[in-house]
Amino acid sequence: MTQRQIFVEIKVTDNLRFDEFERIFDETMPGFILPGLSKVESEAQANSPSYIGNFRNSIQNTLEKIAPVTLQGLVFSSATYAPIIEGVDESGNDVEFGRRPGAAFPNIGELRLWVERVISPPEEKIDDVTFAVGRKIVSRGIKAKRPIGKAFDANREFINREIDRGVNEVFDKL
Repeated sequence: MTQRQIFVEIKVTDNLRFDEFERIFDETMPGFILPGLSKVESEAQANSPSYIGNFRNSIQNTLEKIAPVTLQGLVFSSATYAPIIEGVDESGNDVEFGRRPGAAFPNIGELRLWVERVISPPEEKIDDVTFAVGRKIVSRGIKAKRPIGKAFDANREFINREIDRGVNEVFDKL
């Protein structure tokens, strides 16, 4: 699963009705975090490759309470080839190529379908074009598109502003 995330944790050192803090935080903060997650999800879907729509349709978001006064918002794709499109390695680190130059030849069956649908060469040329595209992928790789990462980057200010507003509202309620 390929994912990008927002992590919010607030440490309180004052005695501001701390006994109420967790409840107020849990009631208030999701309303300020979810709009940012939805915006990232929507923009990532809009800017995703749409060959047959599997990747685009697999992008979703979730907000989880992972510890007291700690929320984690995720935007992710469950598509098996999401790391290639998003450009992340097995540990979730950004990499330049979704598919490195010199990697194994791509799956011929899938590549042939892509060539038929996207390039649409004459029937007698489909196999030739498929192998030419495959050789090019092997020699040049596939650069990462990063639709989820770019959507997070583009919305970082909005997300941070909303989180700040939510934190202020939590403290106003205390």
